[in-house]
Amino acid sequence: PSGERLDGAREAPLVDAAVCSDAVRWASGGGGGGGEGGGDGEFERVLLKEVVHHLNSDDRRRLFGLLLRRRLSEGGQLCIVTRCA
Repeated sequence: PSGERLDGAREAPLVDAAVCSDAVRWASGGGGGGGEGGGDGEFERVLLKEVVHHLNSDDRRRLFGLLLRRRLSEGGQLCIVTRCA
């Protein structure tokens, strides 16, 4: 997303962190990208917007496994927004 969108997300009352990063690298705890919240840690909610359809099946499996093991807290929620096929 653009810097403008990241800034807007950071200002939203329900958003704790907004990060523009490679999804698999972020899920593995690698951080990276611009924004806050890219380091280690677990989250109650994770939003993947317009990213999943860009990943091949192996990377999607890896991403979801990493999210479940490393990023989503117990009972956490994952929201995926993607394009219709």
